[in-house]
Amino acid sequence: MDKSELISLITEKGMQRALGKVANAPTTADASGASFSDLLKEHLGEVNRMQIDAEKAVQDFASGKNASIHETMITLNNADMSFRLMMQIRSKVLHAYREVMQMST
Repeated sequence: MDKSELISLITEKGMQRALGKVANAPTTADASGASFSDLLKEHLGEVNRMQIDAEKAVQDFASGKNASIHETMITLNNADMSFRLMMQIRSKVLHAYREVMQMST
């Protein structure tokens, strides 16, 4: 299994988990008070935080504060995978929206 197949597999499994969470997410506030928009904002914030952490890890590595290339690469890969997952979910949601809009005509 090469790197692209592994990324595809991880992305598909992660996307299925995320889509499962979105499908099971309440459309209105539940007992915990979290609405769909709150859940979406939370996950987008998490992706943003991972991107910021990755940028800081690269800066720390370049300045010599962190000598571990492995930790830097792991942080970069985690941020990349979370961003790719977010983009896949966005594409799926837009595709579903377009299909629903076509059904009404």
